[in-house]
Amino acid sequence: MKHLMNHSVDIYRLKSKQGEPDYGVPSPIEYYYSDEPDLVDVKCHVKRQGTPTIEPGQPFHEVLETYKLYFPKGFEIKEKDKIVFQGVEFYSNIPFSFRTHVEVEAWRVRKQ
Repeated sequence: MKHLMNHSVDIYRLKSKQGEPDYGVPSPIEYYYSDEPDLVDVKCHVKRQGTPTIEPGQPFHEVLETYKLYFPKGFEIKEKDKIVFQGVEFYSNIPFSFRTHVEVEAWRVRKQ
């Protein structure tokens, strides 16, 4: 399976922080991705899944693209990680571990 890992991606982990309580009421949790990737040049294989789905909208249409990413066995990818491949951002779904590799479906929404 290692010989199929012909691409490399940067991975940003989803982080959270909670602000200071205001009048004794806890502030909402804020989720964010850092500016610098948590993992750089991770070897993987990226494959486009099917054809994009187009959602009509005003003033732009939304195009939903799905991709399948394959990582080496034992690699830890998490749900909602941001993955950057050749300047394009994807967001990961639930990963699945197999005997020889880790597989995750990633999605991207763009306006057109």
